[in-house]
Amino acid sequence: MAAAQPCAAHPGYPASVLAHIDTDGRIAVHLRHDVLAFALNETPALIGDEPMLALLRGAPEELQNSLRQARERLDSQLEIHVDQQLLRFELVEHPTIEQIEDTARRRDRLPIMLEFAAEARLPVNAASVSFAFPEVLGEVIFTIERPGAEPFTIPLRAGERTPEFDLVWPAEPEDSRGPGDDALLDNATQRPGLGNAAVAWRFIVLGFEHIVPRGLDHVLFVLGLFFLSVRARDLVVQLTMFTIAHSITLALATLGSVDLPAQVVEPVIAASIAFVALENLWTTRLHRWRPVIVFAFGLVHGLGFAGVLREAQMPAAAVPAALISFNIGVELGQLTVVALALALVGWWRSKPWYRATISLPSSAAIACLALYWAAERTL
Repeated sequence: MAAAQPCAAHPGYPASVLAHIDTDGRIAVHLRHDVLAFALNETPALIGDEPMLALLRGAPEELQNSLRQARERLDSQLEIHVDQQLLRFELVEHPTIEQIEDTARRRDRLPIMLEFAAEARLPVNAASVSFAFPEVLGEVIFTIERPGAEPFTIPLRAGERTPEFDLVWPAEPEDSRGPGDDALLDNATQRPGLGNAAVAWRFIVLGFEHIVPRGLDHVLFVLGLFFLSVRARDLVVQLTMFTIAHSITLALATLGSVDLPAQVVEPVIAASIAFVALENLWTTRLHRWRPVIVFAFGLVHGLGFAGVLREAQMPAAAVPAALISFNIGVELGQLTVVALALALVGWWRSKPWYRATISLPSSAAIACLALYWAAERTL
């Protein structure tokens, strides 16, 4: 039960940033983040619901003061580097109490994702630009749009600075460029420092970490499947059905084709864990309908995974590669959970005492934890 509280908290969505550079040198940075976590100077993936709810429901003066401090932190910790020199910028938009209260009424669940906006102007003939964000934001999914280049998206670690992005400016307006000027713009489309494989690997790591170590509820669902299945074939069948199902809804939800509120998805995920674990207590074999149930639950789990990428608001061109890479990371995380379970207790799965001493107590513990989550997420 001591492990229940971290998983009962709101989803720890990464912050997302869109940096747009116009051909005239104007730059706009839009930072979408978990506003209450940042107001409390806490990382979204690590903070629980209670302090944020206390701030939201407390005195307006306290919330106003926290928002003021958050603006000051962003003003001092957001960095725009142009040709290795810091560029001054102006914060032109920030979350307000009215926006927070309105979002809280409409959403009725944490997190509350709102936006900072900053503007600046690049020096004439600027050759490169890079960005850094407050470490307390945690992971950031960063996208840059610049003249003559395709949008470029990359996940960043907490406090990590972006690569240097080359800037190539057209010498004349687009409609008056000669044939020789096309080559100038073509140079701007080159990837900055990190290739597609390196970016894909970062999304794989993001998906893996969404399972291990952060996805305790998804880990327990996989363990619930593991503790029923003494035979490897039974486990493979269930994991395959689960994988197919959550891959479908992960893709559909990320692309915007399916959208269910978190207050529905999160309790059902907890209930699915409890169902699988409780079934382990009264059956000793894999019934024909169990893979169907696992598939149905997998559809719901996929909606839970999708929030990470959906909240990132990536450009459409970046979504397919990010989606595939993130899903690969999720699958690797699940396989790691199974491998660790096999390494710890797999030696005794054929023993007559395995069910009574390992499978049943473990399933009972998972069921108790999941029922607690289901109640907490419903209330």
